[in-house]
This record gives sequence, structure tokens and C-alpha cells, in this order.
Amino acid sequence: MKIAGEGIKRRGKPGDLLVRVKIVTPKSISGEQRELYVKLAELEGKSSGSGGFFSGIMGKKKGKK
Repeated sequence: MKIAGEGIKRRGKPGDLLVRVKIVTPKSISGEQRELYVKLAELEGKSSGSGGFFSGIMGKKKGKK
């Protein structure tokens, strides 16, 4: 991911911050863990399975406003 203008300053101007994200998902979860994930989704006002975790974090896709 690139975050424009948030990197180290060079020649007085901030550069871009490059971020590497590593996502590790569990191979299987217990029934209790699944219930907790569903409860979390409900508390955030979203139904489970709609868009995923990053849809809420990353915001709108390029070209859409």
C-alpha cells in the first residue's frame, strides 16, 4: 500500500510511505470463535460475509466518490 505524503522528508518534501500488510487467516475456527465474529459484525452494523474486513477500513475504491 502507498500512503502519499506520509513518508520521510527529502529535499524538504515528504515522500510516500510504503506499507506492507501480511494477513494471516486461521485454517479453522471453533464454534465459539465464529459466534464472536458474527457478534462483532452485528455490533458494527454489518451482516456477516458482506464485503469483508478491509471494505470498511480501506474506504471507497478508486474512481468512486
